[in-house]
Amino acid sequence: MTVQYHLNEEPCYHIDFAVYAHEYIQNGNLYLARGKPTSDSTDRYWQLDDPIGLIKIVRERFSNDNDNYQFRRSIRDLKRWKDVKFSTEGHSAPIGIGITIAAYYWFSPTYTIVDPFQNKRKYNDLLALQTLVNQMILNFKWVQYKGEWAERLVVTVPVQPLTDLFEKMTNVQMSDFRNKLLILLSVLQDAEKEADPVVACQKLQKQFGDDFHVPELKETAQARGPAIISSGDSA
Repeated sequence: MTVQYHLNEEPCYHIDFAVYAHEYIQNGNLYLARGKPTSDSTDRYWQLDDPIGLIKIVRERFSNDNDNYQFRRSIRDLKRWKDVKFSTEGHSAPIGIGITIAAYYWFSPTYTIVDPFQNKRKYNDLLALQTLVNQMILNFKWVQYKGEWAERLVVTVPVQPLTDLFEKMTNVQMSDFRNKLLILLSVLQDAEKEADPVVACQKLQKQFGDDFHVPELKETAQARGPAIISSGDSA
């Protein structure tokens, strides 16, 4: 079920609500309603689903809390990029849960040890996101989809229903997704090499939107080496 919100009589965003049925009699499985009221009967059915199990494995992806925090920051960054760079109409944009599970498979915590005795770490979110985007690009594979061969990113739900989260994207939309990931990767690499944090953030702002903070020159005082999206220390 979808609720569409409008601003000045124009659609601005929508929220999808999932409808579930709980099986009490046997094993307590959850079933997700698929299809729309106007769909053919063959396209309306109940699909075995495990949203609670999915939430659990994502939350527990990394045992170290600070690794998990960086994991979640990277997901938020990619979802923000998705909101800026893709249309909200139809299935042209990769769905948010697809990005989350792509990160579940291919994200790696990225940090340097600044105090080996206390295991104190300095996290590099820019490099972490760059590595994740690169892994997503590398995992595009040639597959047969709806009668033709295409380069697609297949991201399978790791619990029931074990389906491809990007299956609704057409081959053209999937090609656009890959091309935009390549552009994002190039910008992240340029920002990493850029000595002036103001210039680096200006480049990143074009990917992440106008509300991405670009510091003023007086905030940076001088060029200090590569800029990063965010970082944190942990002990």
